[in-house]
Amino acid sequence: MTERRGGPSPHERKARLVKFLARADRTLQGPLFEARSMEKEGWDLKFIMQPIEGTGRARIVGLDLGVPDLDVDVLEANAVRCRVFFAVKEDNYLPSVVSILRQSVGADRRAELGDLRTLVNSRVKNGSLVGAHIFSGKLESDNGLGPGQLLGNDQIAMDFLYGTLLHEEPERAARLANVSTDQTVRHAIVSKLHDLMQAIYWTRFEVLRAPEDGELDFELS
Repeated sequence: MTERRGGPSPHERKARLVKFLARADRTLQGPLFEARSMEKEGWDLKFIMQPIEGTGRARIVGLDLGVPDLDVDVLEANAVRCRVFFAVKEDNYLPSVVSILRQSVGADRRAELGDLRTLVNSRVKNGSLVGAHIFSGKLESDNGLGPGQLLGNDQIAMDFLYGTLLHEEPERAARLANVSTDQTVRHAIVSKLHDLMQAIYWTRFEVLRAPEDGELDFELS
């Protein structure tokens, strides 16, 4: 395999992947990582039911969004560990790690890694966690993105990270005021950090699989 002109050298690419593996091993552990299988997509939303006395029936009194009830300290610790994978300027910025891996393997494996690139790009883009699958806000007002625009859980997660948890950006903090409940915010941060962990997990899997199959143009160990 030949080195691409103008690209990082094999030594530089090896250093990036070794650094990624070390950081991934520290990140992929704990109650948030263990909250859902790496093979599973989505969360189990369930109605909270309350019996109606004397009727044999029940009524809906709430919605269980399916994420674990982790305290703020746990969320902050996970956010700090995860930030290097979605902050653009970090060496472990996940889309760039996948790019480094694809540069380090042959053409056939590079094509196979297109699915991994698609997965990662669906979770991380331009320095943000992306991929909304639940929305919240007030239909009758401007939620901070324009009239009638609800906030996706990806937007809520980033606003919580940079408006409250890691930084205190006023615009992001103001948007959080339009989110319906604390449970919605908790669902957003837990679900999006876990989505990111899934992408990290499968990237790590492919980085480790490549040398086992003799695909890398350098020794990873």
